[in-house]
Amino acid sequence: MEKAAQALAFEQAAAYRDQIQSLRRVQEKQVISSNKLEDADILVAIQDEHGHLCVNLAMVRGGQHLGDRPLFPTQAAKALPEEALSAFILQHYAVHPLPNRLFVHPALPEDAEILDWLVEIAGHNIPVIAEPRQTTHKAWIEMATQNATLSLLARQQTQSNIVTGK
Repeated sequence: MEKAAQALAFEQAAAYRDQIQSLRRVQEKQVISSNKLEDADILVAIQDEHGHLCVNLAMVRGGQHLGDRPLFPTQAAKALPEEALSAFILQHYAVHPLPNRLFVHPALPEDAEILDWLVEIAGHNIPVIAEPRQTTHKAWIEMATQNATLSLLARQQTQSNIVTGK
């Protein structure tokens, strides 16, 4: 949308804007639940071509998807997504309770310190799963990835509107 507006293709930019708004409405209605009474957090970090980073936290409690929370770490501008995800885990779970398991994308760096730290604060092993086998768990990661992408697009649109005065 931003590129279309810069190229003075305003009709195309408006079509992109409408698509983003439609995707937001779909995102708000998403519900993916599990038949099991699972407690899990789904953490996805993505980076766009401009280096902007979004960490999306999706929460499942009692098998029900409770919602997503996109975060845009300003200190992570030059970090890789997996590094930002590791830093987020350390900061977030230092003050929030851990669920029974974590699903992550991308996979965390080969860093046993994070896994040891999770065991230390939880008092037991917390599975950190980067490649789930179950269809529902794969869908959770796909949904969180889509939501992170939409959040980045929405943030870019908002920043573009601020710059152009719209």
